[in-house]
Amino acid sequence: ITVSHVLTEVKAVSVSCTKDGTEAYWKCSKCGKLFSDKNGTNEISAPVKIPAKGHKAGAPVHENEVPATATADGHYDEVVYCTACGEEMSRETKIIAKSGVISGDVNNDGSVNATDKAILNRYLAGWAGYEAKILSMDAADINKDGNVNAQDKAILNRYLAGWKGYEKYFN
Repeated sequence: ITVSHVLTEVKAVSVSCTKDGTEAYWKCSKCGKLFSDKNGTNEISAPVKIPAKGHKAGAPVHENEVPATATADGHYDEVVYCTACGEEMSRETKIIAKSGVISGDVNNDGSVNATDKAILNRYLAGWAGYEAKILSMDAADINKDGNVNAQDKAILNRYLAGWKGYEKYFN
């Protein structure tokens, strides 16, 4: 007795990072048998399983960053995403230690005021003895470009004069 199969294709199930997939196969609607080919010549007991690939970690990225100031620690989340599917694989909060340096407080007295302005202006003008009055070159480098110069002087003078937009340089 020859049985003719009535085959219906069962589509492949895509594999993902975390879920197994299967190859496409054909199922006979008369007898329920499974076949790996559309002609029904290669019978199989179950669909061919394709194992999940597993996540592939990308480079860590920083998110939710809050910068440290002179007096308060900052923080950020270091996050790793899968490069294949984009799923978040890990998240760790990292602390940024406070600097202890108050931008513009060149004499290190805890406040930014006219005394700092006078010391910085005279130091940049080359007045004798004023290099010793700058107790924090980090605080004098207000724009954080690695140099103490006329740009820092201008920023400090404008900040103390109340110009808008200059508060961003002071923590």
